[in-house]
Amino acid sequence: MAPFQLDARRCISYLTIENPGPIPEEFRVAMGNRIYGCDDCQLACPWNKYARIARAPDFAVRNGLDAATLASLFAWTREEFESRLEGSPIRRIGHARWLRNIAVALGNARDGRSAVRAARPGRRPRPARARARGLGPGEARRGRMTASPALPRTVWVLGFVSLLMDISSEMIHSLLPLYLTVGLGASALAVGVIEGLAEATALVIRVFSGTLSDALGHRKWVAAAGYGLGAASKPLFALATGPWLVFGARFMDRIGKGIRGAPRDALIADVTPAASRGEAFGLRQSLDTVGAFAGPLLAMALMLAWSDDFRAVFWVAVVPAWPPSCSSRSRCGSRPAIRPRRRRRAFPGAPRTGWEGRSGG
Repeated sequence: MAPFQLDARRCISYLTIENPGPIPEEFRVAMGNRIYGCDDCQLACPWNKYARIARAPDFAVRNGLDAATLASLFAWTREEFESRLEGSPIRRIGHARWLRNIAVALGNARDGRSAVRAARPGRRPRPARARARGLGPGEARRGRMTASPALPRTVWVLGFVSLLMDISSEMIHSLLPLYLTVGLGASALAVGVIEGLAEATALVIRVFSGTLSDALGHRKWVAAAGYGLGAASKPLFALATGPWLVFGARFMDRIGKGIRGAPRDALIADVTPAASRGEAFGLRQSLDTVGAFAGPLLAMALMLAWSDDFRAVFWVAVVPAWPPSCSSRSRCGSRPAIRPRRRRRAFPGAPRTGWEGRSGG
């Protein structure tokens, strides 16, 4: 081109982001291992020598993508691409272009062919070459990840939240019929009415809570509201002086359970790669079951130690209920997108990623 004239079609950002077709062969070597944008201007800018790494959480690297290999990224399925990059500008290029760009980068790497074989054992690296030529998304189904990635932190947090909340709930619920009849003088009919209405309420609300979280787009806060409501109901059992206050507390607790159930499960599905969703749901349910088993045992032990003091046991049950409600509000992020804060200089021989530029500028 002439002085002061640029051909945008030769720009790496254009080729890796806006270009819908195959990347021309004459530009592939120059791309190195860049798979999303370039931002070499950031390396050349003299003002950036004063830059400091941002400490704000929004700029932190997530999902370990600052240390990911090209081969592991190339093994992502369409579902993993959509879930892991939710909320990130990278997601808009689509899975097909994502694989196309990585295929070119792997072709520039010295060990690209062996890396693809390691990521997809038993398969030839033909999909990489096909992606570099810009073939359609149907080719992506040939290769799948064979090893499940580590479960996201959110899954573990929600699992232990369920564990603690179930310990608290079952400590109270296992003693509640006896407390109502012996401690408060309620009839068996009253106990049946309280339990029946409470459980029916949870089932009805669960039908609508998932739809609500979809409409609001904030599953975390809907689930946190459910956990918070359940935690707030626990002291009412210890303060109850009659069956109707117990009924109110039980009703409030089941409303919270109905609210949090569907958004919590949807949140787990959102943040977990498709290949690991069964493992994620199994982990959460297992921890939930452990809590349901441990709660009555702990309640029985305390009743024996404290001479059948119902209220004292109910006050103890308040303790494990509050950490889950706080944790679910502060640590369960529903957007697994990454927002890298800096990039490394790309060069053809490196098998690591070089897409840390945030935009295509």
